[in-house]
Amino acid sequence: MRAYITNINGIGGTAQTAQNMIADIAEKYFGIRPMGIYHYDWPQEPAEVRDGRMDGIIAPLQANDLVILQMPTWQPNEWTQALLNHMALYGVHVIIFIHDIMSQMVPEWADQLAGEIGVYNRAELIITHSQQMLDFLHDHGLTVKKTAILGIMDHPTKMDLGPLPTYQPVMTYAGPNDPKAAFIQAWDSNDVKLRIYDQPHDWGKDKNIDFIGWHEDAELLIDLRRNAGFGLVWSDVPYWNNYMKMNSSFKLSTYLAAGIPVIAKPTLTQAQMIKDHHLGILANDMHDAQQQVLAMSPEEYHQMVVDIDRFATNIREGNYTKRAFTNAFYKLFNN
Repeated sequence: MRAYITNINGIGGTAQTAQNMIADIAEKYFGIRPMGIYHYDWPQEPAEVRDGRMDGIIAPLQANDLVILQMPTWQPNEWTQALLNHMALYGVHVIIFIHDIMSQMVPEWADQLAGEIGVYNRAELIITHSQQMLDFLHDHGLTVKKTAILGIMDHPTKMDLGPLPTYQPVMTYAGPNDPKAAFIQAWDSNDVKLRIYDQPHDWGKDKNIDFIGWHEDAELLIDLRRNAGFGLVWSDVPYWNNYMKMNSSFKLSTYLAAGIPVIAKPTLTQAQMIKDHHLGILANDMHDAQQQVLAMSPEEYHQMVVDIDRFATNIREGNYTKRAFTNAFYKLFNN
């Protein structure tokens, strides 16, 4: 039996980065071979063209092989069902690794949940970000019994990131301004600086905001460690806050890999983890968060980053992904 993992390309951004990292860990530590899926937009693609494309994707498969399907494929549910139909012809085992539930990310996609559940129910085993995500899926029709939990996204790196961070009354948002980060434009603190990895915008003029621009991963980790102060895993948009109760934000693991404290709401999926391991600040609103940052002493900050540096070893080594895969393989073939 050989094992494969799908790996999205051509879509860019965090969605691709997260899948690529999981596929890299799977290949490096478990010998699982990547199965590339290139993202494209062709709603009227003829069935015979689509079928030929899918035959190419699954060409290496043999009977009883294992395929880990990373979801979403960023294609319609019907496309993903067709891909699974092609795989089924070989009698393969299927694990579905759920990064994001698309119907819960955008209000306009909410009617796609049943289709997503239909895809997930094709798997023998499901890997989810959290127990909360798994409970949500079971409440909405998931019938798969074998499951494994990731817990938190990894962010592997072998870089020497340099000295531990030192206290700065600064908050950093590792991403551009977008609808779920509307709080950025309302920034009104003169005492806490906001840093954003985006190009300058007119609405930021005369505000205590620095626009940092886009950074490659290696540059991002170093810049966060040196200059970020605290990393924001934050939104005030109701639908996104609701989603953050069950997913694992890639921003969270990026901040922790860089070694800086995070700022999040008590409803975040990993809020208890943050509290238990002294990984940052939990706040109900942005004013509360700003006041906690200003009240923190350099000594308290130092102790926090020492604790984070210890905790982040697992994230930098990809250990949460390794654990999830190990649990999944054991359950798949031994229960």
